[in-house]
Amino acid sequence: MIHLNSMLAALQQVFDISRRAYYKVVKVSGTFLQTKRDLRGETDSDSQALGYDKLIGKFLNNSASRNRFRRNFHYRMILEHVNYKQGCAYLNRILELGIVDLDRIKLLAKTDFVGGPRRYYYDQIGWVSPTLLRYISVYSEIEKSIGFKNIESVAEIGIGYGGQARIIHDLAGVSSYAFYDLPDVQKLADYFLRATSTQLSPRNLDIHNIESETFDLVISNYAVSELPAQVQREYLDKVISPATHCYMIMNSGASDVTRRSTGKLSQPDFSSSIRGVAVEPEIPSTGPDNYVLIK
Repeated sequence: MIHLNSMLAALQQVFDISRRAYYKVVKVSGTFLQTKRDLRGETDSDSQALGYDKLIGKFLNNSASRNRFRRNFHYRMILEHVNYKQGCAYLNRILELGIVDLDRIKLLAKTDFVGGPRRYYYDQIGWVSPTLLRYISVYSEIEKSIGFKNIESVAEIGIGYGGQARIIHDLAGVSSYAFYDLPDVQKLADYFLRATSTQLSPRNLDIHNIESETFDLVISNYAVSELPAQVQREYLDKVISPATHCYMIMNSGASDVTRRSTGKLSQPDFSSSIRGVAVEPEIPSTGPDNYVLIK
C-alpha cells in the first residue's frame, strides 16, 4: 500500500502544482503576510490575511462546497495540510504513547468523512485522514503531559472545523468546551460536530467581547502563534494566563526560518507571562520554528 499512497500523493501534487507554486512564493513570505495585514487591519491572523474568513463564508453559503470543504485547495493550504508521511509519524507517536489503541482509531476513522477529507491507507488501521491522526496524537500528548482526569473545562483558540474538539470530547468525555475563533469558523465547526453526531455543544466566544475567564485547560494548534502581537496579548491576559493548564503548539516566536515571527510575541514573552510554563519540542516536528508550551 506504500506504493498506492505514493501514487496518490504524486497525482495530487500534479493536480495542485500551479496553485502550490503560488503558495510557495507568497504564503510563507512574512513580508507578504504583513503587507496583507496592513491592508486589512492589525488584528488579522496570518490565515485571515490570506482570505480564510471569506473562504469559510463560501462554504457556509454553498452546500456543495461545504460538503467537500476539506478538499478545497486553499483550505488545505491553511488547515487541512497534513500529508501521508506526517500521518505516518503521528501514527507512530500514537502507538509509542499507547494511550489510544488501534481499534479506537479505526472507529474514529470510520466516522471522519464530513467535509470529504483526503485519506490514505495505513496498514494498521486502513483508510484514514492524516489530519485525524494529528488530532489523536495531540490528544495523546496532552493526556501524557497533563492528563484529562481533572479537566472539566477546555477552551480552544483557533478551532479549525472542530476536529480536535471532537477527539477530546469523544476520548476524554469533556463536555464543557469553549471555542475562540471567527463567527463563521464557529458556524462551520458547529456544522461539523452536528454532522458527526458528536454530543458536544461548545460556547462560541469572542476574545474582544469578554472579560477574563478561567479554564482547566487552554489548547491551541498553532493558531495563537499566527495572531498579531496585540491579539496574542489579549488572549494571554484574558484566557491563557488565568488557565490551570495549557497546551499550545506554536510556529513563531522562537526562531524565524519561515518568517512568521514578524509582528508576533516572542517565545520568552509567552514564557514570562505564563507562570509555570515549560517549553518542549513538537513531537513529531512538522516545522522548523515549531515548539510546544505546556503548563
